[in-house]
Amino acid sequence: MVAIKKYTIFVISIYLCLLSTGCAIKSDQLKFIKSIPNEDVEALLPYTWTLKYGTYQSTVYASEIGEMTILSNQQGDAVTFENFELKEIHRIGRFRHFWQIFSDTESKTLYKQGQYVGTFQCGEWQDAGKLDKDNIQDQIKVFRQTCRAENNASAQNIIYLDEQDHVKYMEFFLLGEEHSIELRKS
Repeated sequence: MVAIKKYTIFVISIYLCLLSTGCAIKSDQLKFIKSIPNEDVEALLPYTWTLKYGTYQSTVYASEIGEMTILSNQQGDAVTFENFELKEIHRIGRFRHFWQIFSDTESKTLYKQGQYVGTFQCGEWQDAGKLDKDNIQDQIKVFRQTCRAENNASAQNIIYLDEQDHVKYMEFFLLGEEHSIELRKS
């Protein structure tokens, strides 16, 4: 079972890396990736997250490649992070949008479907103390990051950690969008 779990996560990660770099995948390779057995669902439970964008919701599975964390599924939904910085969002929502976030030391620039959306600046992550939240069983630590857009509109990114400092919930706003990206540990 462990071998199937590692193999499944490895294959999905390779597929997403190839997809994000613009490499072509032959249809027989794609068929193989999609044919990976789904029978070992219990083995994937520790890696399972719920992704939400507006009314759209799906189950995604976490994997790590170097410094990158990718949450993805076989339907093509994928969210890529590097050290809690959102980097790319693939095929999320009803219209299957694609976002990229480029960061430097002072700002972040957001592109949607390859088109410039805007630039925003985010402060450091701040410890906002502990909170008891109905949807999350444990008492949790809250971290917030305030971001401000060029037009002075502001929003907050949020991360909740459990008592063992495991991430339980993340919410990231997207400049120019009415919905944020939410990820909840299942």
